[in-house]
Amino acid sequence: MHLSLEQSDRFLDLVDSLLLYVNDRFHVVRDLDPDQDDPLVDDKAALIAHTLWDNPDVIDAYLLSNPDEIDPEDLATVASWKDGLHKTFSLVRYQNGVGLFMDESHVFAVCGVTMDVEEALGRTPAIVETTLLPFDDVIVYDGFVDISDPDGFEAKRIQDEFEDRLSAGVVSTPKGLIEAARAEHARAASRELDSFLDLIADVNGQEGNAVPEGFHASPLAGLSDEDRFERVSAYRTEHRLSAPFQVDAYIRANSFEGAPTDALGDVLDRFDADTLVEMADVLGAKESQSSTPAAARATVCRLLPIDASTYASYLLISPAEVFDTMRLLAATPVIERPAGPADCLETYPLVPYAAPFLHDGVLTVVVPRELRALVSGFDYEALAHKRAGERAALNCASASVTYCGVCPLEEVYDRYCALYSDAMPYGEFAELMESESDTGQALFECWDFEERPYLAHYTLCKDFVASQVVQRHQDEIMSGLASAGAGQGALDATYDRVRDDLSRELGNLEDVRLSLATEHYRTPARALGEEALDDDPLRALRALPAVAALRRFVDGHVPDGENDFTFADQVTDSVVRSVLEVGDKRVGASIARSAGLEGSDGGTGRLAALLDNVYRALPSWEDNGWSPNQLKERLTGRTLFFDEEGAEMKIGPMDPCPCGSGKKYGECHGRS
Repeated sequence: MHLSLEQSDRFLDLVDSLLLYVNDRFHVVRDLDPDQDDPLVDDKAALIAHTLWDNPDVIDAYLLSNPDEIDPEDLATVASWKDGLHKTFSLVRYQNGVGLFMDESHVFAVCGVTMDVEEALGRTPAIVETTLLPFDDVIVYDGFVDISDPDGFEAKRIQDEFEDRLSAGVVSTPKGLIEAARAEHARAASRELDSFLDLIADVNGQEGNAVPEGFHASPLAGLSDEDRFERVSAYRTEHRLSAPFQVDAYIRANSFEGAPTDALGDVLDRFDADTLVEMADVLGAKESQSSTPAAARATVCRLLPIDASTYASYLLISPAEVFDTMRLLAATPVIERPAGPADCLETYPLVPYAAPFLHDGVLTVVVPRELRALVSGFDYEALAHKRAGERAALNCASASVTYCGVCPLEEVYDRYCALYSDAMPYGEFAELMESESDTGQALFECWDFEERPYLAHYTLCKDFVASQVVQRHQDEIMSGLASAGAGQGALDATYDRVRDDLSRELGNLEDVRLSLATEHYRTPARALGEEALDDDPLRALRALPAVAALRRFVDGHVPDGENDFTFADQVTDSVVRSVLEVGDKRVGASIARSAGLEGSDGGTGRLAALLDNVYRALPSWEDNGWSPNQLKERLTGRTLFFDEEGAEMKIGPMDPCPCGSGKKYGECHGRS
């Protein structure tokens, strides 16, 4: 069900007229012409629409000026849009040609404009941010929609709450929408007043902003970033959470037990069969030479002393690990020390060149005598240089998919060449990406689209999706296995449901990857600086002002019983990672709720605002790595500034520019 052609033309004309007026009034974007062939016209119009619904009183000024001389009946229609309802809804289902949109109080029956809502918005349930408007005798949406899929918890909540909302009836008329919108606007005004009074009370030293019951301020609250880092580091060291203690555990888990030996054959006896076969294959053994563990062991024992450099080149390890450890072992074939924390994981020996034995509490590292001459003759500088180039390439690939989701391999290579002064040839780069992807340990997977090689983020890979489907059905599977009386038929039915779910999710996965790759043709990839070479692609994102503001808030509102020194970092890391990978602003609220932060802001809405700021500051895969804030700057031609809470500052053209130039904002960074 949708508007007639005459109705839809009239509706769109009124919307265009109002948006053009708002843009002239607020100077939101430059060069807006709905009739012009501009690939960004929809994005620009959406940005103006947000400004309109943030400032609905501008409609009064539009009605007075009536710039396009529309007739009184249409002026009355536009006047009714002051009672539009702009918020995030749950799109629950389609019924009788309309979409059923649910908020905290109502279910609205929404009609399409130029096409049915189901055709325009797709599958349900969905999370939809839009504006509902009265028009003629129906409810429509303004045409600007931010839509995403809910997680499992959210989907169940939607279905549970929908039945309750239905008992109050469905709002399907303009009159019903206007009444609901006015009540919502009154509640919002009341909340704003309460927040303002809390702020005044806080300024006066009263307890208006006291931490709610069930929460407390941690010892980290109010500290500078530097002081906070020092306090957290000290805590982690004291409680054996820091790197040295992690290395200690790693050494204990990966050292050979028993008395040390310096015979290569005896060292190889400590490896499992799969590792021996892999070693033999890397050394170029024929299939018959590595078909059994015994044959593989004999082959490795024969070939490794001759061609140890081949195996060394195969190991994807850090430059420091190769350079420092191998040089040390070449000078001192045997190292003995008490088994305890190491300075860092980089100095852990490389097997089989250096075999670690843990015996009677002492870690002994032995270089097998058959390998000592070769180890001492390695070109450490060349190997370290090769490793540095590989690590930079892999870090760049990880950062690229972290920011963009999917990336053409050539684009990643160009980024790598721009940032690393001695880049490897493209063919070698492509082989490295393929090899790392095959390990299953990378943040990316190789993928071909239209005969062009791509890298895709690990959450957009089949193995990850399959693991999520299995996890989703884990209780059902285990219950079926544990029920001896259920019979094979019940278990087969469970497996059929898992297979159907997996098939559906894999189809969705392919749709998402194709959609991202197609969308990226429209938008040049976001440029990445030196952060693309960081071994932690999230480090730069954790430092964003909006993320730091969220972390400060959580430090000051830790749920009772949680760890004061680890809770805020765990929550903000989870929010950053999940919002980035899911691409939905609502997922941040879900993470906060799961962490027990619901109610931590005393109902002021501050937590929701902080989470929204994080969403707007993080890269968007749909927009090829650009954040919503950066896209807004691109569309408006103006630099945005943000306050200590990470929120966009509202700056008038005559206000001083926050950059500190002394100029007015309109004459400085506010020029479009």
